Amino acid sequence: MRELLSPGNYYHIYNRGNNRELLFFDDKDYQAFLNKYVWYLSQYFETYAWCLIPNHFHFLVRVKEINEFAPGCFLERDEAIKLISNQMRLFMMSYAKRINKRYNRYGSLLVKQFRRKKVDSTEYLKQLVIYIHSNPGKHRLSKEQVNYKWCSLREYQKMRKVYCELEEVIGWYGGKQNFLESHEQFFEKPDSEFWDYFGAL
Repeated sequence: MRELLSPGNYYHIYNRGNNRELLFFDDKDYQAFLNKYVWYLSQYFETYAWCLIPNHFHFLVRVKEINEFAPGCFLERDEAIKLISNQMRLFMMSYAKRINKRYNRYGSLLVKQFRRKKVDSTEYLKQLVIYIHSNPGKHRLSKEQVNYKWCSLREYQKMRKVYCELEEVIGWYGGKQNFLESHEQFFEKPDSEFWDYFGAL
């Protein structure tokens, strides 16, 4: 049984193109995907890291508590879980429809069941942030990973919030300097077993 996205918990959410096909063909597609993510999910998620790769994506999120969804929100927990699941479905359907219309394609764009893993320790959260930010280098999309456009590492480098809860994440590392050094150490000497631990896409 797949992990349910439950209020108050952290998750690594990721998915790829059906048959490993491309999800993003140009900058407009990447931006449209992020815009839809904000539209459908920002009310329910706090985002801590993200990366969009041509044929897959990663997000590290916390599902907000029910009383954070909206002022005066009094959903039962089961209702909230169903609502979040439906928002994820609408988000992915909306993006797939856009791509199919734009490129005159048919059929499924994404693997039907998106993957999700519950994260239950700060140490795991810290490792996962580095893993997500290492994806451009892993897939040889950028020699200087901080320069890869479609990854939240740029937000942290500039400390300019666009999608992520920067201060909270920096706090996990004990400050920006430790955050950056932890990333640099891994980028200089990447560990394939570390990548394998989080699952390949």
